[in-house]
Amino acid sequence: MASKTLMTIEQLEQLPEDGNKYELDEGELVAQRTPGRKHEVVKMNVAGSLFVYGRESAKGRAFCETGYVLGPATMRKPDVSFELAEHPENPDTQESPDLCVEIVSWETAKDLERKIRQYFASGARAVWVLYPDSEALHVFNSPNSVRILTVTDTLEMPDLLPGYSVPVKSLFAD
Repeated sequence: MASKTLMTIEQLEQLPEDGNKYELDEGELVAQRTPGRKHEVVKMNVAGSLFVYGRESAKGRAFCETGYVLGPATMRKPDVSFELAEHPENPDTQESPDLCVEIVSWETAKDLERKIRQYFASGARAVWVLYPDSEALHVFNSPNSVRILTVTDTLEMPDLLPGYSVPVKSLFAD
């Protein structure tokens, strides 16, 4: 059986820019596939709603595909992330943002579960997983606690994002 060649964060950062999105999963280089239009529309809807919330409330800032070092050889780039204003500003992104958002395109359930656990282990307070095909939103407040919302629901998280309220349907709107 062949052994895997593992990589460090430093080696990942030295890769030449080739237009691809890469993550590092406990030393293993993971190339991300290019997402489709529907994925990008949902990403922009989510990022837009969080951007407006953060700006109007002064509660924090939204980011798209920012890299976060979650461990010695793990760097993840959630589709959207949100850092609360009181989140320690760390230019080296050595910990998870307060909220991580993943939009499912091609990931397996195993891949998603692993990312969710890594986000929480490094300090995330919530993870949203959006499924564009079924228009469902899974809201995790821990790796083992999920609330499933559909397009008839309204997304609110008063403990993390006080005053944030958005119809789930709007996150999937084209």
